[in-house]
Amino acid sequence: MRRFLWFLVLLFLVISNGNINAYGLEVESTSYDEPVKIKVTGCTPGEKITLRLRAELDYFLESWATFVADDNGVINPAQQSPLEGTYEGVEPMGLFMFMEEKAQNPDYCPEEIDPLEVTHRELTLEVGGEQIAAREVERYLVGPKVEVQEIREEGLVGTFFRPPGDGPFPAIMVLGGSGGGLNPQEAALLANHGYATLALAYFGTEDLPLNLQEIPLEYFATAMAWLQGRNEAEKGGVFVRGGSRGGELALLLGSYFPEAVRGVIASMASGVVWQAVGQFDQPAWTYREKPVPFVPIFTYGPAESWRETYIKNYDFYQGEVVEEATIPVEDIKGPVLLVSGGDDKLWPADKFAGIAEERLGEHDHPYFFEHMVFPEAGHSLGVPYRLFCRSVRCERYLRGGTPEANAEASEKAWQAMLDFLEEF
Repeated sequence: MRRFLWFLVLLFLVISNGNINAYGLEVESTSYDEPVKIKVTGCTPGEKITLRLRAELDYFLESWATFVADDNGVINPAQQSPLEGTYEGVEPMGLFMFMEEKAQNPDYCPEEIDPLEVTHRELTLEVGGEQIAAREVERYLVGPKVEVQEIREEGLVGTFFRPPGDGPFPAIMVLGGSGGGLNPQEAALLANHGYATLALAYFGTEDLPLNLQEIPLEYFATAMAWLQGRNEAEKGGVFVRGGSRGGELALLLGSYFPEAVRGVIASMASGVVWQAVGQFDQPAWTYREKPVPFVPIFTYGPAESWRETYIKNYDFYQGEVVEEATIPVEDIKGPVLLVSGGDDKLWPADKFAGIAEERLGEHDHPYFFEHMVFPEAGHSLGVPYRLFCRSVRCERYLRGGTPEANAEASEKAWQAMLDFLEEF
């Protein structure tokens, strides 16, 4: 009788599920700029399976996607499009990039990466609304064998990342934009790829100037000399990488210190120098204790019209002012990679970086140069596979582009930078 009852239970399971499944949830933790590999096995062909990703910090984020198992009973988000969920289409990192808020923190815009922290997420597998399996997913910025050193010498404020191996390694200086402070994420990731990197702060922290105003270019020359003096660094110059006002700065450094700069990578940049942030008719940069020529901004419109504000000021000052403020990028003795979004709402980077591109062409720049423009992307091009905010509260930043376009552009631009560095 007991055997008969067990037979009935097994028969019920077979009828209800098609078979007795042994689901497997495989997850591979990776560096932040690499896709996380996810695979579900042991499904019944044609079965619907939901993957759900959660993050619980001082806010709560969640994403989900329902898939149909293939003929082998396998689900692979890198090859399959979900039936429904928080994202559409085949996107290996869709669960990570397009999460939604489940609880609000009014002081937080969920688009940032915690500096150098390992990011933890909980991935669950659900069948018929029931959780079957769960895995913790880790994504890291600093590779397991990368050495990190805080730099507080020669007046510099930065973080140095030494990649594993004997070296010497190509050297890169990474600069932030108008937000100020120290932004080491990109430098950490580049070290994972075999580059000796220095993330350098230049205002807004510690003993540095409070604002982006009257920053001496000599400070960056000191930093490049310091980096070139490291035993881990290849000689022959430093690559300079910057975004937004940091992109403007990268072009300036390549022009003012051509012997020290091996190549320039500038995203959301301007080929024209602008005034200090929020300080009318004050220089952002100085050289030999004199202001670097700049275009003033006689009026700031509301945030939603910043792009137009920059264009109006650029057009208003056409002539001698703009001419003097245009960066002599033809003096750069190395390759140049420019990356812009065509829907940049903070300033028209596609137009302003185009000035640098045009000038390089007019002077028959003997080195490689390219300007990559992503028409539907905004001012959020940077580390790939990060969270691209859908929160209404984040619209106050008005960076432009859609989350999907910014995600695609960031992935392609990051790969283009790695290819650029490898080639040159």
